[in-house]
Amino acid sequence: MTHQRFWVLAESSILDHDLDILHPFVMKTRNNLTALVFNKILYSFSKGGMESLANTQSHVQYLSRFKLVEFACCINSYVCYVGLYANLDECLKCKMLHLNESG
Repeated sequence: MTHQRFWVLAESSILDHDLDILHPFVMKTRNNLTALVFNKILYSFSKGGMESLANTQSHVQYLSRFKLVEFACCINSYVCYVGLYANLDECLKCKMLHLNESG
């Protein structure tokens, strides 16, 4: 028995303006561009209404309906300091301090 897949072009609620913001953001993410390089690219190749990285990230967050959550991890990625581990002063495995002298 064979299965066939059919792709249906669905109507999108994303506007052309949104796509103009998303395309450079995808390039930044896929290529690990720094904020400095990203902003230089926007300045050089913008359509006049391009946003800074901070504004672009805010717009992408709005479109995706995801909320940014910041968290701290061990420098060696052994422990994520959330939940049961939120109050640890050092990593359980490598013993590296959770925070440096400046916090």
